[in-house]
Amino acid sequence: MNYLLVWGVIGSILFSLIVILFFLTGIIYVAVENPDPKTKKKGVIGSLIILFGIILIQSVSTISSLDIYRNNADYIGIFVLNYALYLLLFLYDTFIIDIVILVKWHPNFLHLPDDEVFTSVNYHLRTLIPGSILGLAVTAISVFLTSFIFK
Repeated sequence: MNYLLVWGVIGSILFSLIVILFFLTGIIYVAVENPDPKTKKKGVIGSLIILFGIILIQSVSTISSLDIYRNNADYIGIFVLNYALYLLLFLYDTFIIDIVILVKWHPNFLHLPDDEVFTSVNYHLRTLIPGSILGLAVTAISVFLTSFIFK
């Protein structure tokens, strides 16, 4: 459990910094109904950054914290812990960043549009199942990288 707490906090801090960067660069506005073509391209790059960031944080956490799992080739153990880490980060993003900050607080200084992604709790709740399923694939990739490439 200590593993999840430590890497969950590290991942959440890094995730928060990425979100701030996305606001500063305008990537966050790709979620609006008709984004500018440049913003749309930034959004694809932003999505890839998040995807690679999650794989990286899972891989680094495994390499630095879970030598016993890697040395014993306990791929199920590595997968379960990395998926739990993914879910922790995914839930942090969904509930804290998306719902609490963007939807409920909806701070004026961010100049958020009134599109559904910035105003609807249900919009974000609908992402829970697809995001959890996506996490299985992301976690499988990180376990493969960590166990076979970085071993």
